[in-house]
Amino acid sequence: MMVLAYALGPTMGLVFLEPVALIGLVAPFVLLALGLRRQESREVYLGTTRLLSAQEAGEAGARKRSLPAWLVAAAIATALGVLALAKPGYEGAPPQGVVVELVVDQSPSMYLPLQAQGAATPATRRIDAAWEAFGRWADGHEADITGGVYVTTGAGDPVPWQDVPVPDEPETAAPEVLWQAHDAASTVWITDRGVDDQDRGSAGLFASGGEAIPGPVSVGAQGEIYWKADGTSEFREVSGQGQGQAGVVRLDPDVPRVLRDLAGVWADVRGMRLEMSEGAGDEPELWVGMASTGAPPEPSPGTGGTGSTSVRVGRDGWEADVSLSGSEGAAPRLGDGWGPWLLDPAGQALVTMAPGQVELGFADFQGQPSDEAAFAVSWIGLFDRARLSPNRVVEPSERRAAGSAVAIPPSEPAVLEAPGAAALRDQQAERAAALRALLAGAAALAGLVALVLLVLRK
Repeated sequence: MMVLAYALGPTMGLVFLEPVALIGLVAPFVLLALGLRRQESREVYLGTTRLLSAQEAGEAGARKRSLPAWLVAAAIATALGVLALAKPGYEGAPPQGVVVELVVDQSPSMYLPLQAQGAATPATRRIDAAWEAFGRWADGHEADITGGVYVTTGAGDPVPWQDVPVPDEPETAAPEVLWQAHDAASTVWITDRGVDDQDRGSAGLFASGGEAIPGPVSVGAQGEIYWKADGTSEFREVSGQGQGQAGVVRLDPDVPRVLRDLAGVWADVRGMRLEMSEGAGDEPELWVGMASTGAPPEPSPGTGGTGSTSVRVGRDGWEADVSLSGSEGAAPRLGDGWGPWLLDPAGQALVTMAPGQVELGFADFQGQPSDEAAFAVSWIGLFDRARLSPNRVVEPSERRAAGSAVAIPPSEPAVLEAPGAAALRDQQAERAAALRALLAGAAALAGLVALVLLVLRK
């Protein structure tokens, strides 16, 4: 009885997973019908006296006659076996809603106005318009389903979409998203330009569109280069802006001389003031310093013993020997916004970068680089990437018109189950298995009883 009570448990949602097998329930009725038919008397009586006696006995026995016990047991066994074969089980827990993964374009164009100055609503940004379009879809989808719409941005548990704020503009220009890597049926893209159909198969797409937005694309000591909506550009002097007003670059005094000279030329061309400082100070546009914590990087095999060691490094078409010694050879920072830029042959970082900062993990260069031109272009590219440019400076490719707005919902949002659904599903699976085992065992027992009764009858 305890097994039966556990197996049945809460019978709410009990279904048969193989309902076709229930056709077999016809078999017990067929067995019983055949048993009743076989009880009809087929004896031929000779003589009136014997016939009347048989009729009297038959009338008296008809009131007592019933189906053979073995046949009833066999019918019960068959019915129980059919129920077991139909696999009774439970319906799953109801879903709580759907969840989509948001992939948000945070390139500079997303934070430009949707319309140029002088339009009716110039203050609306492209990212705000795309976000509102997604919100309208989420509102409508919640009205059609039982549950809500939840979102995740790739980290943490899903949360209601209303609780996710519009991302702030990053400190440095974020690159365009590689959309092909995020094409999934439960993904939603938030961007400004419509994505080609060959790059999007099943992901949702909410694009704001937008007009071309003129503005500065470069700023220097004497003024700025201003891009116009017709695709042309012009130089504009900024009143009151003189040498050094475009920003500050600070260098650690221990930075190798070749890099100090290169950074000085780079800053001068861009109209920035160069200062020597052991710390970053008041958030300059760029700080280049030496690593001061951690253990020095391990030298590659064959580079020498203790003291000053050297390793051969390179990238972007140049190679050079760098020396590692003392605290100046400490490992540069990684993680928490820091990424590697230059590695030694063992794969350890010697130069790392973060928004507005570059950190060196070697003491100096030994000799000249293999290609001085490639060396200069490579390091200038690093300074440009790390520099905290003013947000108003946006590349022409980002300022171009984004076309019309697009709103395509995701093809198949993922189902978000109710809390505890997994545990409940496991419990229901156990109960269903126990119920099927109980039915199968009862069928076997009833079959055994039928066999024993049949043997005793003979």
